[in-house]
Amino acid sequence: MVRTGQPVVPYLLLDGGDEPVVPVSDWTTDLMVGDASPNTCRAYCYALLTWFRVLWTIEVDWQRATEGDVVAMVGWMRAAKNPQRARRPDSAPAGSVNLKTGKRYLPDRYGASSINLTLAAVRGFYEFHAHLGEGPVLNPVPESRREAMVNRHRTPDTPRSPARRGRLRQKSPRPAPRAMSDLAWDELFAAMGSDRDRAERWQPR
Repeated sequence: MVRTGQPVVPYLLLDGGDEPVVPVSDWTTDLMVGDASPNTCRAYCYALLTWFRVLWTIEVDWQRATEGDVVAMVGWMRAAKNPQRARRPDSAPAGSVNLKTGKRYLPDRYGASSINLTLAAVRGFYEFHAHLGEGPVLNPVPESRREAMVNRHRTPDTPRSPARRGRLRQKSPRPAPRAMSDLAWDELFAAMGSDRDRAERWQPR
């Protein structure tokens, strides 16, 4: 994947011959015209890079992909290490907790949110091409029919109603609440120049 520096197509997905994957660039161009952010385009391009790598490995054309191919991708992502999580030898182990901040470092494998983002990107990619009369008849990424029915007439300012997640969607654990450690509080107060600053930090919001 390369960054182009162009506002309409900020990122391009390339194939093994360094040629743009046109079906992907067509979709991302449509997203950008619809006022999507460059960060969204970047995330979706990386997600589709994962999908196309699976298709290239199993030698399946994107227009002939099936739900079984998506199952293969999800199974691979659950077992494979994420190359973007590579850390320096002197860094803290992946998945460990920072003793100072209490924040957990990202694991070295694909998390549930990464898998779900990839599924959402692949489904959106095929929905776009289905609208143009291209691609397989059925979207290879299954959708939760219950969720679709419950939220079919939802207005944009209404929260989504809870429903059973779609098949292949991963269960995302709720992050545990974090608090500053005593050591962090001591360092924060020591850095403040006056008692007034310290008192302001304790004022209720």
